[in-house]
Amino acid sequence: MKKTKRNLMFVLSLGLLACGLVGTANLYGAEPASADVAAKFEMASGASVRLAQTADDKSGIRWETTITSTYYDALNVGDKDVEVGVLVAPEKNIVADAELTVDTAEVDSIPCTKAISFDANGEFTYYSSIVYDSLTDEQALKAYAVELTARAYIKVGDTYTYVEEYDTTRSMRAVAYEALNHGYTQQQVGKYFGTVQENTGNSGYYSEMDVQASLTNIHGLANGTYSASVKAQPVSVVVNDSALTVTGDVKGLTAGENYKLNVFDASNNVYVQDFTYVTLAIDEATDLDYFYLGKRAATGSEWTKDDVFAGYYVLVKNINCKNYVFGQAKEEEGVTPANLTNPSGIGTANLKNVGLTGTFDGQGYSITNFTPNGAGLFAAINGGTLKNISISSPSSINSGGGFLCTMMRNATLQNVNLNAGTMIIYGTVGISKYILDSTLKNCVFQASSGAERNWGGLVAAISGSTFENCYAIYNYALSAGLSPKYDASNQNDGSATGVTWLDGIKRYNKVSEIQADAANNDYSSFDATYWDLTSGMPVWKAKN
Repeated sequence: MKKTKRNLMFVLSLGLLACGLVGTANLYGAEPASADVAAKFEMASGASVRLAQTADDKSGIRWETTITSTYYDALNVGDKDVEVGVLVAPEKNIVADAELTVDTAEVDSIPCTKAISFDANGEFTYYSSIVYDSLTDEQALKAYAVELTARAYIKVGDTYTYVEEYDTTRSMRAVAYEALNHGYTQQQVGKYFGTVQENTGNSGYYSEMDVQASLTNIHGLANGTYSASVKAQPVSVVVNDSALTVTGDVKGLTAGENYKLNVFDASNNVYVQDFTYVTLAIDEATDLDYFYLGKRAATGSEWTKDDVFAGYYVLVKNINCKNYVFGQAKEEEGVTPANLTNPSGIGTANLKNVGLTGTFDGQGYSITNFTPNGAGLFAAINGGTLKNISISSPSSINSGGGFLCTMMRNATLQNVNLNAGTMIIYGTVGISKYILDSTLKNCVFQASSGAERNWGGLVAAISGSTFENCYAIYNYALSAGLSPKYDASNQNDGSATGVTWLDGIKRYNKVSEIQADAANNDYSSFDATYWDLTSGMPVWKAKN
């Protein structure tokens, strides 16, 4: 094997202890790279802590590799010499977009001297470790901070076969700190990092759609560039006064979940702050084009993955859509808008499994002056959740669809304030054309019928849906277009014919009516975080 002079300030050696006080590699990363259980050669993502087993043993960082007998047999080893192990090199020495191989600068091999012996499942698993020998304090400080990349190999004769995927770049300090979240103690791993300062306040959002995240500098770190980690994976941080910019491609995060950013200073002290990982953080009107449901011209009538919004989306500030045309950018990119204004019947197949299937959390913010196309903002909400948001427009000029969507199926709406304004085109449906098998709680819907009477009302047809503490302020029946017709008037005097009254929702013709009837309404379930109840009705709060 080619050997180059190494500048690592520690000893490279093999750790083969597979039991005892040792961490398992997949604690700190995603699932193993390969899904082929019949014939595989793979590394568990990331790295783990190796703890000393005896007084003479050493602790360090280790990587786990698995080879199956099926894969091994396919190599046609014959009587050739076989060596398995990993290559390790400082990440800084690996050229961008290049692979770690035996020819990489400053590379070292850690060969496994243990005889290959397959278990009952036909697998051989070995651990390749870098252990930290007697180091001065200055050497240790530098060594623990080095970001190392490891890649498993099998050498048959003079030929190397490398594992294809290896998300393995880690530093000892990052892995050791992450180990605290997996049952290790400060006494076991604390020597690899310095003091810890943690602030559990949410510092912002890391979007998988962006290459960078802008978080709040909660700890007041001095301006400059820092090394950092998320789930032990390396990221870089640039601090500029109150802003903290994070750059890095972190694997294995789940949208909608909270995580910790661990920033290291020059003395390996750790500054920890929380953030939320999301699919998309929306902070300007043009971001809404992401939800524009259309058919790509190149795909004819087939829906694409761009038409399914299965992630976790958050509104991070109030959005004013004045002078913004919904969907214009996508149309310029070649999207052909789908014809959703007249879906064929309640069970329409062309709106199944598309639209919002994930979660959109408005976090108490508002979208104002929004004018959708004929299908509404999401076109369809299929099994998705919309919550904690206000969307309003001075007028709805869409025809036949809905202000929010055209199809709402198995959807959940909670703490939603929708004001479609004046509906001025004949055939317009206010909130959604169809609401099927959905749950709506603590919602306020407002609109006014224009000069030409709206035939569909706020909803054209409702089926199998549940309303709880919902209010409609609208000068026409809740649903008047299709049979059965629905109303939700608080004045059910029996005078109307062919009308069914719905439980859980009340309709008033105008604001003054609901305010006058406040004593007969229970607004206690409306969260004061989002709603102001002082006027005698739930009014959306203006969050800054």
